[in-house]
Amino acid sequence: LKVSTHPSNIYKQSINVLEGLSKDTSRPSNALMASIELDLLELAYNLPDEKNCIELLIKTLETCRSGSNLIGFPFEKFYNLFKELDVVFNKYEEYEDLLDYFTEQSGLRHSEAKTAKLQLERGFKRLEDNKPYQAIKLLGKAFSGLNKKETYDEMVYANVLLSEAYSEVGLKWASRGSLLFSASLLANYFHKEQLILPSAIKVYWQLAWKELELGRIPQSLHWAELALMSSNAIKDNYIDEDELMRFDGCLAHLLLNCRIDQLNELEYLPDFLEKLQLLISNSALLYILGYEDKLKEEFNQTSLDDFVNTLFLCRDTDTRHPTSQILQTLGKSIIYTTKV
Repeated sequence: LKVSTHPSNIYKQSINVLEGLSKDTSRPSNALMASIELDLLELAYNLPDEKNCIELLIKTLETCRSGSNLIGFPFEKFYNLFKELDVVFNKYEEYEDLLDYFTEQSGLRHSEAKTAKLQLERGFKRLEDNKPYQAIKLLGKAFSGLNKKETYDEMVYANVLLSEAYSEVGLKWASRGSLLFSASLLANYFHKEQLILPSAIKVYWQLAWKELELGRIPQSLHWAELALMSSNAIKDNYIDEDELMRFDGCLAHLLLNCRIDQLNELEYLPDFLEKLQLLISNSALLYILGYEDKLKEEFNQTSLDDFVNTLFLCRDTDTRHPTSQILQTLGKSIIYTTKV
C-alpha cells in the first residue's frame, strides 16, 4: 500500500479525518476540538484568501462558544495557540473578536474556578464536622465551577468527597455513582496522557469496597483487580498487605453469611480469588461449594475440623463493615453512556 506524501494529498487526508471526528456526537469534546483543528488547518492552507479567513474565524468563535463548558475542552490550549497567531491575523476584526472572547472567558473561568474551590474547601470542612447534608449541598454547588479541564483534579476530589457524604447519610448507590464519575474522569486522563495517577488507584479501590458493601461481588472483584494492576504498574503502596487482608476478610465474611443458593453464580470465582491473592475468601468459597477434597490436598490434612472452626469464627465476627447480602448480578446487561 503506497501513501502519497504530496502536500495536497496530506491536506485532503487530514481534512477527511478531522471532518469525521468533528461529526462524532458521542464524544462532544473531541468533536469540538476536531472542528477547531479543522478550521486552523483550513486557515493555514487558505491564508491568502481573505474572505475565507474571515468566515473561518467567525466559525471558530462559534465553535469555541459551544465548547466552553465541556470538561474535556482544552480552553487554555486554544487560547495560547491563537495568541501566537497574532502576527498573521491581527489585521482581521474577526480575529480581535475571537481574542476578546478568549480574554473574557479566561477571566470568567478563573473566577468560577476560584469560587468553586472555596466551596470545595467548605464542603470538606462540613464533612469533617460530621455535617454530611451541608457537605452535599456545598459540593453540589462546586461542580459547575469545577467542570473545566483546568480543575480536573479538583473535580475528581469533589466526587470522592461527595461519595463519602452520601455514604454518611445511607445513600449507597448515590455514593457509588459519585465514585464512578471520578473513575471515568481518571480513565479518560489515562486514555489521553497514558499515565496512571495515584488517585486512580484510591478511587478504584474505594469502588471495590463500595461494590462489596452493595453485595455485588463480581463487580467488586473487577474493581479490585484494576486497582491492584494499577498499583503494581506504578509501584504504589496504597493497597498494602494489611489493607488487602481486611478486604479479603470482609469478602469471606459476606460469603459465609449467604445461603448456598445465593452463591450459584459464583462457582467460577475460586481461581480468580486466588489470582488476586484473596486466599481466605478463596478457601471459604471452595468449602461452601463442596470442594473439601481439594482443600484437604492443599492443606495436606486428613481433617478440616480446625479449618471449619476458623470459618465459623470468620462468619460470626463483627467486621464493622456494612456488607449487605449478595445481589444477583450476572446474566444482566446494563449500558452506560457518558458525554465526558
